[in-house]
Amino acid sequence: PLFRSVVNTLLNASWPNFTDAESQMWYYKWAIGTQECGTQVQAYVNVGKETQASSYKSDFVSGLLYYVSVVGRNQAGLLSKICSEGTLYDDSPPVTSLVRDGEGAVDIDYQSFIGSLSANWNAFTDDHSEIKECSVGLGLTNETDDYYAFTLVSSGMTKHQFTSLTLTSGTRYFAIVTCSNGLGLVSKRSSDGIKIDATPPVLGKVTTSEYQSMLDVVEAVWSGFLDVESLIDSYSWSIDRQIPMRQDVQPFTNVRLSEGATSSNLTLRPNTTYYVSVRAFNRAGLHSTKSSDGLITDISPPTAGSVVDGLGEDDVDWLYVDSEIGARWYDFDDPESGIQLYRWSVGTNEEGCQVLLATSVTLSTSAVCSNCSFISGVKYFITVEAMNGAGLKTTAYSDGFTVDLTAPETGAISGLKWIDNSMLQINWTGGTDDESGPPSCSVHVVASGQWEIVKLLESNGEQTNIVSSGEQAIDVSSGEQTIDVNTTGFSYSQVVSVYVNCTNRALVSATSPSISIDGTPPTSGLISLLQQGNNFFSLKWDGFHDTESIVEFLELNIEFNSTSEILLLLPYKGSFYEHRTDTFLPGSSWTVSANAVSSSGLTSSVVTESFDFPPLVDPINSADCCDFTIEYNSTTITVSWDWRNGLTAKSSELGYRYRYSIGSIAGGAQIRNYTDVGIVREAVCRDCLLLTGAVYFVNLHVSSDNFASYTAHQSDDFLIDLTSPLAGEVVDGLNADKEFYKITEMFFATWSGFADPESVIETCSVYVVELPSKNSIWSKEQLVSNGTGTTSGKIDSWTHGNEYVTKVVCESSTGLSTEASSDGFSVDATPPAGGIVVFSIDSLWNGLANVSGSWSSIGDGESGVALYEWAVVKAREEFTNQTVATATKKTSFSASINLTASAEYELVVNASNFAGLYTIYRSKSIVHDVTSPESYHIFDGAGATDIDYQFSTIGISATWGQMTDDETIIIDCVWYVGTEPGSAQLLSPQSVGLQTNASCWHCVLTPGMTYFSSVTCRNAAGLETVVTSDGVLVDPTRPVSGLVYDGRGREDVAYQLVTSFSDCSWNNFTDPESGVVGYRTCLGTSPGLCDTRERADKIVSTEWRFLGLALRHGGVYYCSVMGINAAGLSRVVSSDGITIDVTVPSPGIVIDGVDEDIDCQNAGSSVLASWFDFYDVESGIVAYEWGVGSSKGNDDLQEFTLVNLLLSAGNANVTLESGKMFYVTVRAENAAGGKSSASSDGVLVFEENSPLPLSCVSLRP
Repeated sequence: PLFRSVVNTLLNASWPNFTDAESQMWYYKWAIGTQECGTQVQAYVNVGKETQASSYKSDFVSGLLYYVSVVGRNQAGLLSKICSEGTLYDDSPPVTSLVRDGEGAVDIDYQSFIGSLSANWNAFTDDHSEIKECSVGLGLTNETDDYYAFTLVSSGMTKHQFTSLTLTSGTRYFAIVTCSNGLGLVSKRSSDGIKIDATPPVLGKVTTSEYQSMLDVVEAVWSGFLDVESLIDSYSWSIDRQIPMRQDVQPFTNVRLSEGATSSNLTLRPNTTYYVSVRAFNRAGLHSTKSSDGLITDISPPTAGSVVDGLGEDDVDWLYVDSEIGARWYDFDDPESGIQLYRWSVGTNEEGCQVLLATSVTLSTSAVCSNCSFISGVKYFITVEAMNGAGLKTTAYSDGFTVDLTAPETGAISGLKWIDNSMLQINWTGGTDDESGPPSCSVHVVASGQWEIVKLLESNGEQTNIVSSGEQAIDVSSGEQTIDVNTTGFSYSQVVSVYVNCTNRALVSATSPSISIDGTPPTSGLISLLQQGNNFFSLKWDGFHDTESIVEFLELNIEFNSTSEILLLLPYKGSFYEHRTDTFLPGSSWTVSANAVSSSGLTSSVVTESFDFPPLVDPINSADCCDFTIEYNSTTITVSWDWRNGLTAKSSELGYRYRYSIGSIAGGAQIRNYTDVGIVREAVCRDCLLLTGAVYFVNLHVSSDNFASYTAHQSDDFLIDLTSPLAGEVVDGLNADKEFYKITEMFFATWSGFADPESVIETCSVYVVELPSKNSIWSKEQLVSNGTGTTSGKIDSWTHGNEYVTKVVCESSTGLSTEASSDGFSVDATPPAGGIVVFSIDSLWNGLANVSGSWSSIGDGESGVALYEWAVVKAREEFTNQTVATATKKTSFSASINLTASAEYELVVNASNFAGLYTIYRSKSIVHDVTSPESYHIFDGAGATDIDYQFSTIGISATWGQMTDDETIIIDCVWYVGTEPGSAQLLSPQSVGLQTNASCWHCVLTPGMTYFSSVTCRNAAGLETVVTSDGVLVDPTRPVSGLVYDGRGREDVAYQLVTSFSDCSWNNFTDPESGVVGYRTCLGTSPGLCDTRERADKIVSTEWRFLGLALRHGGVYYCSVMGINAAGLSRVVSSDGITIDVTVPSPGIVIDGVDEDIDCQNAGSSVLASWFDFYDVESGIVAYEWGVGSSKGNDDLQEFTLVNLLLSAGNANVTLESGKMFYVTVRAENAAGGKSSASSDGVLVFEENSPLPLSCVSLRP
């Protein structure tokens, strides 16, 4: 072979000695060309007998092949020529490629392990002379290998692991790769460096709330985690029921660099402590873990206590205060998380805060509001809200207190009157208090400061102490009444004063004005009786008087025949009285007794003597008089009268005269004294002063004899009403007050409480008035009898969004009217708008599905949203009146209900406004999924097939089939790795979303350990499925080298004859960790080189035949075998080479006999033969075979027999036939299996003991 090389501009060539056995070599010439055997670059140059030469050329072209030709000449002038296969001129170093820290395709910048370091790179390339070898080293800079000296790496390797190191934390190391091409040109490239961080992050603090009420969510924040070497790379967090961590609620979940996280759709247990653990990973893959102090779930609100109005021991129901109120409370309790806070508020209803917004008092159980503003007559409530540590609240309310800032009405005292001179009768309208109800009152009777009687008037009707009198209490709530005060035993006084003192429930008192009454009876006078006709008599009196008051009446007691009594009450005006009677009979006896009654009601008595007189006759029956017609206003009364039974004309004919009076009692004349109007049946009193609410009578005397005698008549009593009716209350709506109406709704109004104490309500008119214009858009009049009514109607003219009030005008029978209006309402034509509904089905417990929902952004700008109704229905099912729905004012709910597995459901929310309009909202449908996701395979490794072994100790990967769920969707998967199926000792659960592969490049694996990848996927229903791989064993060591043989059957051969194939076999490749799983083999012209035949695909056989070759005679070929373990690591071992020898040995000389050739021998002797001069210059003679035959080359007398390398042989057992020739043939075999043969010239056989044939004689010595 011809060896050559080109370095820069120098081309070196060498060649083996040419041999010439006859005339020897004379000289060599060599030339250089750009074609095989060409001389384009350098013509032949004589170099004598040198077998090497060099040539400097400045015009070598990089990348061009140059060929060397050598001509050898022997002494005889004969020439032989050989030509090289060409050599490539290359003046450029290899092209470098990216050098990465770590074993993966992605460069890493940090690692925690200090005992080893890995690097990988894309192969350096050289288009001209190929890469010859590469070395890799470590440096503290990117220039030198000052930490780990350059180490040669195997051909074709693009990664290396530096082991047995002691790296320094905080130091950056650089991997440096150098590669040289076939001409020794070198290129170098460095990684960007990897920093060693052997310390985990500094622990921070993890914070959660101490208590919480929600069972489906956990929130946490953390801070203070620090890593000065490689910084914080990510956080993972888990939720556990105990420490150490079991991840039994939520496995560790990556949240990147977020310093807080929320986990929802959980199923926490009540009254259980949960811990949040946070793992902070630095960029070197180390982590430190910190847990929270614990979070306790408390789903029960505090136990409500009692709230007391006021700060005293007793609850206050009425209060005289306009700015300050106090309250206290007790018996609130929470055994789980404790009471953490009280808030109190004051309002006009339970939970109301119109006066005082909810105000925190921390843990105080009493509070005072010093600047609250109250309205008299309004009832207020104290609301106390207790909140526990979980934020749950309980509300309790006081029974309320009414603010009363006004003194009670003491009522009016009127009509003081003495009864039987021992009982003072008092007319009293009753004490009232509109705010706090009927007050407690007492009436005081004071006699000129000499004595006092106090009578308690309790509003509750209970027994009370009556000072000095022992009377029963009187219920003041019954309205106007008469009070009798017994004065028996007390001396009379000139003046007796009466007043009433009332105290309301707010303890505010008021005293009525004092009214005085005459305390002494009148002085008695004289009465005389005169007969005036056959049916009447007259009385005359005089001398009755009263210095303090006046004599107002005479009470006449007329006795008839000592049996009959006629009681008359006559006004004490004038001194004359006529009495008509049909009972006057001749001889009848009459006695008259009289009581003079003063205006104070005290009396004095006088009795007349009895007398007899006959009766007189009346012209007409005066009982037929009269029917009265009365009209009045505040100052004028007009009275007219007519006879009954058609006697009006008759009375006129008889000349009946009339006189009338007006009084507050029948027959009285307190307003108008008796006035004679002649025969006119009409009278007008223009200066009469009438009191509203008072009852009056018209009294009439009728006489036919100019009042010598007369009959007395009275009208029915009539009530004076000069005031408008009392206004009542107007309510928008039928049964309850409406604040809003639908624009299409029937209008209703209700009123009550309209009243007229004097007369009656006759009609009420209803008006719907638009605001602010005050225009009436609808009205209706209807008759009523008691000031209460209801009306309705269809209003077409009201407008969406406008405000209206209902006005009611009621008129009394006297024509006076009053009005009242409602608090108003608005008209709403649009239902609620907007809105988003969210629905979830969380999990399944005991056959019940835990469902929850919420809705937001639902609004109504006109009347507001009044109520929500929610229902869980089958998808696309209509929401009707028959739908079972739950009403609430909240915007979220959670409940446990029965659902059908695999059915599709929706949350339907019906939002109604205060006008009764509604909008129905529907959530997205959700399938009630009770089955876990369907799992598929999981493979160890990043490929599409499962691996059972891997060589890398840094990084681990897995791939899996996409899990499916027929009912819902897969929402998240977590991947984790451990040394047992389903465990996570190596890698805590990491969220991978819906990916189907994952890798952990910072995971450090232990050689010889098996790791299992697990994936847990959760569907939208919260159900999970776990799938675990069959494990991958870490094998970082290469297989143990075996033996490679040139030849089959593990028999090594050094030479081969054929050029079209080559055999190779091997054994003893072993790997104690993962085993040898296959081999790849190739053929080349040097160990490890595959330039003759590239590597075949991996095989499991331990022998291989390379076919279709064109091997070169004299060439040496090496079989290289790559043993591959299950982890993918390999080791290459090459054979010692096989030389191709296509020539057979040169034949030698065979002689019959041992030392000299014989021509004859007798038949009984042995056959002997020897041989010499067989040779093979390439592979040498390795064996001889000899045979005996009847002709040359034939072995019919003795088969060819191997004698190895012996040069002679004999056989005494050959059967020789006399007279025949036999020949010895020798076959020589070279190491390549090539054979050549030569035969002896033969031996003539003669009979034993017979004379020597003549032909053999000459041969004897």
